[in-house]
Amino acid sequence: LHFFNPVPVMRLLEVIKSEQMSEETYQAMMEWGKSVGKTCITCKDTPGFVVNRLLGPYSAEALRMYERGDASK
Repeated sequence: LHFFNPVPVMRLLEVIKSEQMSEETYQAMMEWGKSVGKTCITCKDTPGFVVNRLLGPYSAEALRMYERGDASK
């Protein structure tokens, strides 16, 4: 499970499904996440999971825009 900070405020929860994980365990994690009020998404066990992999290119472009003077802080 990959929570986001601050955990009480952020609704998203990444449920990491590895190749070794049983379907029963996966379903239990999804149900538990929903029971604590999270919006669950499934992703494979890959570096950065989903959100952090999406965030990287956005952050890099923001830095390039700042360095070129396209945008301020």
